[in-house]
Amino acid sequence: MSREIKYRGRRLDNGEWAYGFPCRIQEDDSTYSWIMREDTTRHIANVTKVIHRVDPDTIGQYTGQTDAHRASLYEGDIFEDDAVWYQIVWSEYSGGWDCQEIHGTDSMALSEFANCSTTFKQGDIYTTPELLTPSTN
Repeated sequence: MSREIKYRGRRLDNGEWAYGFPCRIQEDDSTYSWIMREDTTRHIANVTKVIHRVDPDTIGQYTGQTDAHRASLYEGDIFEDDAVWYQIVWSEYSGGWDCQEIHGTDSMALSEFANCSTTFKQGDIYTTPELLTPSTN
């Protein structure tokens, strides 16, 4: 079985998302979180490592799912499906991705929304936290 494993994190230098693999680097007396990706745009034998320092609290894994517009869904994303708003979280209990209803108590597996034409990514808990408040949606 093959699946794409990737992560994202908010860059500290400009706030944009960096995509790749998380790593921690010890410098002096501090440990920093980074997102690293390989840039093979030149030639496969000439791989360049591109790393960005990120806020460790914003690192989230790709779920393997996309919304109706084929936008990748990550841990911490907020999406709307049939006028109900959800946040994507990792469930230790089920060992998989769950969707917690933002303004309710329901929770269900993200796989329930697979190939759903009514699921639309609206933002995430880091760049659009206002979507977590009842007056927004």
